[in-house]
Amino acid sequence: MKAVVVTMSLLLASVQAATVDDELQRCRQISQDLPRLLCYDQIGQPAKTVAETVTTKAVPLVVAQQPVQAAAASPAPEKTAEQDFGIEHRAAPPEDLPEAVTVVLTKIATAPHGQKIFTFDNGQVWRQITKESFVAKTGETYQLTRGVLNSFFLGQQDSPRKTRVRRDQ
Repeated sequence: MKAVVVTMSLLLASVQAATVDDELQRCRQISQDLPRLLCYDQIGQPAKTVAETVTTKAVPLVVAQQPVQAAAASPAPEKTAEQDFGIEHRAAPPEDLPEAVTVVLTKIATAPHGQKIFTFDNGQVWRQITKESFVAKTGETYQLTRGVLNSFFLGQQDSPRKTRVRRDQ
């Protein structure tokens, strides 16, 4: 009797492993994001009997495609500035962002607490975040480089001397 139970449990485990591999392969072939995510979510659901799994196997894909088509047909409501307040930085950045931008300094001003405000030839205005000493001259070429965690640095291309800045305009 024990041998039969062990054999049945091993057979069921191998059938479930094959079913999961098949389900993962099917989910990988779905090109749209939402239906693919729903497909993966269906795999993680509590296991049903083999008969239920086989009979309902094609249903999640059909159900997942209906909301996507309905969403594409109806226009998305526009977000207001109040809805994005405080979470603007959480938006996914575009994939093709440059790591550095070369600019020419056109104007230097000083903020009330001693930080410098830099205006560049492309119209951008950047403010020094720290009070460290940073010597800059108008008419010279500088490089704005991207740091980690949405930080930026201003410095000359051949110099290791840089200062942390943030964009004002």
